[in-house]
Amino acid sequence: METSEFYHNRNPVLFTSEHFVKNPKHVFIDDSRIETIAKEWQGQNFSIPSWDFPPFTPGNEHIADFLYWGNMINFCFTDIESSKGKDENIKFKAEVDGKEHVGSFAMWACLSRLYNNLGEEMLLPKFWSSLDIDEMEKIFAPISDENRMPLLEKRYEMMNTAGKGWEEHRFLGDREPYLVLDNNIKHYISDGELRLFGDNNMQGFLEDFSKYQAQYDDFRRYPDSNDMNVKISVFNKRTQLLMAMIYGRAVNTEPYIFPAIDTDKLTVFADYKVPQTLRALRIINYSKSLADKVDSRTPILENSREEIEIRSATVHSGHRLTKAVNTDRKEPITAVHMDYKLFSAGKKLPETHPHHFTYTTAY
Repeated sequence: METSEFYHNRNPVLFTSEHFVKNPKHVFIDDSRIETIAKEWQGQNFSIPSWDFPPFTPGNEHIADFLYWGNMINFCFTDIESSKGKDENIKFKAEVDGKEHVGSFAMWACLSRLYNNLGEEMLLPKFWSSLDIDEMEKIFAPISDENRMPLLEKRYEMMNTAGKGWEEHRFLGDREPYLVLDNNIKHYISDGELRLFGDNNMQGFLEDFSKYQAQYDDFRRYPDSNDMNVKISVFNKRTQLLMAMIYGRAVNTEPYIFPAIDTDKLTVFADYKVPQTLRALRIINYSKSLADKVDSRTPILENSREEIEIRSATVHSGHRLTKAVNTDRKEPITAVHMDYKLFSAGKKLPETHPHHFTYTTAY
């Protein structure tokens, strides 16, 4: 039996998604394009954003918990149904401090406004556990009815449930005021270094955190018709992004807050934008049936074979591209660098190169 090169990885993303890359029906990785793009990019600059610019206004003492609550609802900002037949996607938009923000940045801007008004109070579990849906709607007030935040009720449920859960179960830390990450993440720091993934002697923070945080769950179950087994693929998009954003602030701050030592075990984040860029670069290619759906903005069902293959091909091609770029590079990059490179490129693509649409809380 063939042993996967990812079998011993403590991060389960690559190992659990490998089946769909080795047995594709809808999404195919072109390794020759990976080599071509890698050669073009080897001499280019790669960066990790510091997340210290508006709307990420909290200082270092509160940034981890600010990012924690924000990434819990960092998903699906396009109204898929309303976007059908339109030249542009209908997205969540909000005006904060006289400036219009769109998509995820509109969400972050609304949370930043709340933080600027309430400070630490909005980071406490009891704030979200006592919030009602009307107050949630006021926090994320759109510029128009057309630009309302999709799945707002689901977001409210997740924030409210998480607030109540942390009040009942406090994981490791228990001091007041109770800040989720500030109280718990310090238990995984040794000599100023944060371990996201553990080894034979210890668990990593990301591993333990995932057990207690159902609101961050991101896995797919798919029955394989060949052997009738259920294939479980773990993607952990928002959890990994949360850690990468904290890391970005950390390594761009002097003195360092708590730079993680094993961010090289993270993958690119399986969202909308990264596969859009990979497809534009012809690194991943879709079957005709899937391409027709994506290009016509027809929603791809969550947990479908097509969606799982898009996400699986995304993390694996991102992994291969990172390795290929590092072949002759003096300063190696990680998947965190690669994700930001691909995401940034995707932001510049015209509407004629649409990304896939899926109603989901995962991304």
